[in-house]
Amino acid sequence: MDCGSIMLHEFADAVKVADSWFPPSPLSTYKFSSPKTSAYTRRLKCNPFVYTEGTTESIKKLDGPLRNNVISFLQGCYTKRNIEGARLVYSLLQTMEVDSVEVLEEYIIRIFGFCDSLEDADYVFSNILNCTVYAWDAIISVHSMHDHYKECLDLFHGMQQANIIPDKSIYPYILKACGQLGALREGVNAHSLITSCGFESDIFVSSALLDMYAKCDSLDNVCIMFLRLPIPHTVSWNVLITKFVKHGNERQALGLFARMQNEGISPNNATYASILKACGCIGDLDHGKVLHAQLVECGLVSDVYICNTLICMYASCGGMEEALREFNKISKRSVVSWCTIINALTQYDVDLCAMDLFRSMSLECLDIDDVTFVSFIKLCSKLGNVEQGMRFHDQVIKRGLDANIVIGNSIVSMYSSCGNMIEAYSMFEQLPSRNVVTWASMVSGYTKIGDGASALKLFERMKIEDIEADRVMLMGVLDACANIGALNQGILVHQQLVVSGLSSDVAVGSCLINMYFKCGSPKEAHIVFSSLPKQDLKLWGMLISGYAYNGNGRSVLKCLDMMQQLGFKPDAAIFTNVLVACRHAELVEDGCHQFRVMRDQQGIVPTIEHFGCMIDLLSHVGYVDEAEELLDMMPVQPDLSGWMSLLSACRRHKKVQVARRCFNHVMRLDSSVSAGYLVMSKIYADAKLWERVEELEHHRKQALVWKKPGRAWIEVDNRIHEFSVGDKSHPQIDKIHMKLRTIKYDKDECTPLLNSRNNKQDSRNDHCERLAIAFGLITATEGTPIRVTKNIQVCRDCHSASKMISKIEARPIIISDTYRVHEFRNGECSCGDWI
Repeated sequence: MDCGSIMLHEFADAVKVADSWFPPSPLSTYKFSSPKTSAYTRRLKCNPFVYTEGTTESIKKLDGPLRNNVISFLQGCYTKRNIEGARLVYSLLQTMEVDSVEVLEEYIIRIFGFCDSLEDADYVFSNILNCTVYAWDAIISVHSMHDHYKECLDLFHGMQQANIIPDKSIYPYILKACGQLGALREGVNAHSLITSCGFESDIFVSSALLDMYAKCDSLDNVCIMFLRLPIPHTVSWNVLITKFVKHGNERQALGLFARMQNEGISPNNATYASILKACGCIGDLDHGKVLHAQLVECGLVSDVYICNTLICMYASCGGMEEALREFNKISKRSVVSWCTIINALTQYDVDLCAMDLFRSMSLECLDIDDVTFVSFIKLCSKLGNVEQGMRFHDQVIKRGLDANIVIGNSIVSMYSSCGNMIEAYSMFEQLPSRNVVTWASMVSGYTKIGDGASALKLFERMKIEDIEADRVMLMGVLDACANIGALNQGILVHQQLVVSGLSSDVAVGSCLINMYFKCGSPKEAHIVFSSLPKQDLKLWGMLISGYAYNGNGRSVLKCLDMMQQLGFKPDAAIFTNVLVACRHAELVEDGCHQFRVMRDQQGIVPTIEHFGCMIDLLSHVGYVDEAEELLDMMPVQPDLSGWMSLLSACRRHKKVQVARRCFNHVMRLDSSVSAGYLVMSKIYADAKLWERVEELEHHRKQALVWKKPGRAWIEVDNRIHEFSVGDKSHPQIDKIHMKLRTIKYDKDECTPLLNSRNNKQDSRNDHCERLAIAFGLITATEGTPIRVTKNIQVCRDCHSASKMISKIEARPIIISDTYRVHEFRNGECSCGDWI
């Protein structure tokens, strides 16, 4: 028996054994050569067994009977996913002294790829001594089909370095890799090689080029390649139409769709999905309905994906009735179907209906994914429904999703938006990892509830943990600085924005302007405004609002004139701030003039806010009866702020009877308003009507109405110090009270807060703003302004005390409350005692 017959006999025996049993050992354990280190060890997906012309021809060089047995056995390995059989064949082939046996290795590489063993495929490839173009094709195709796109490009570069000229079958894999990686430069280089080899006319190569340029978002090249296609098919049209929609060329996409149909190309689901999206983007409901009719005619409307797209199109075009009708037609709704209609309802502020639909969705026991949870948690945040949000949170915990950073961030954001900072902080601390979004949500939440001090403490902690703040985070920190008057820290953030190149951003600029105005620094605010590259109507409105808050009425009128000269037309909100500024600056004639200009020249119908400003303006200069008459004659029902403005003016002008009528209106609108009880009590106390004071106090307690606790903040040496009424917790409280006792001011100018007949001790020195001012006097650098921020309006007693302290101590005092900025200098206040 000759050598060839012996090997054939051994191979036949091996086939019998291979069909029955194979040891579970990797190919590298067979001792037939020195293995090289594998570069790729990833898990594979399915890859069909592919024959190429080159290897088929090469196999003919093998001995006929042996070749047939090898091919037959390898085909069986492919069909049965018999990886151990392929390994044994490869080990036997390495021992056979047959010419050109290496050509079978291409087959084996593909089988290993199909059997999810890229490690073995790489091993076989790395041990081929003289790799042909077909072996390169095999290993690249295996990696491409298993989404290893970077490895595909690395192999392609290795092929070029080995001076192997690629054939046209390799380029679709390389172009796919470039598209998936967004490697446009690599794709252009491959295109140049394709052109030089004359492969561009091949339909598979040209289609791959079109797809690559589409995935790399190169619309011009997509159009060029589309025009070069010999016969564009449906997929090619879909790629072109989708790219036009993505780039905002919806009308052109609709034109392409019409041309596609005129050329007899039948659109498929993907085509209709792109065109429906185009209709939704431009609000073309009529065209969308025509497409809907075509879908019904061609029988595609039953497809869930198409139904979801129809719902989205109708919702985007304002056809919520049609969207709901299409949703109700779906017999078997997917999670996407539910999310699409719920998001559509949320878009049109039908949030309660959206929440009802979610409850219905829950009854269908659908497997809700991470994205859906995030959507519904955001819906709870928008509705302020913290109870429902907590239920979602419980479900997240039960499913073990609470460690997911995206879901965790949405829960933190939900609690923060709803003002429940205890739960927000608890979730924040439980997260295994936190990114800048997590921190920004917490800072925003604390700022929203008026706790800017906690927001800034968290920001400092973030810096210690070496988390880099982004644009959104820094904007939130600026809002926190504005919230508590932390000017110095705001300046530090401003410097950080300048260094990072973000200070010219309009949104960032808006936050800076707001921060400087709220901290009583209008000059710096105007500098920021002037430095922005473009001033739009919103920025002009912010500038006017800031000057109004600082009581600079003349500056407001000047800005109003300048913006109109530049072609900006003031809107209703800007006129509201103009009237507020006129009120703060006692500009009665100017306020009345601007009201008439707004109504008669600008054609703006006065709103309840505009009337409220006029009532405030008239009543504070003594026209109390006229202001009451205006309230009664308003074309709209007066709101709480209008009656409260008149009530406050009644105290200033000692109008007890008018005050009683105002108080009755306030109680009718909202009996829980503590400010109404407080102002009316002071009016009675001023008039020595002590029985009325006691009676009112009795009603207040019965109604369980309590005044919002006062809080004040002061920044010293870049640290925030917080004080509340009667605060004893500050480490320097004794020195603070000692300082207050040394200030000799005339307390008779201050109206008693308590019934003087009861001889109760006056505790006005315990007011939070006085504590903050005294702390500033004993700690801040001599001669520097004392800047205090208060969470409610400063009381008249502390206002009078602040005037006297500024004169006695020869120190400017700036108090920013919820109403305006008060700047005290030499015993005078910038508000003109309009309080």
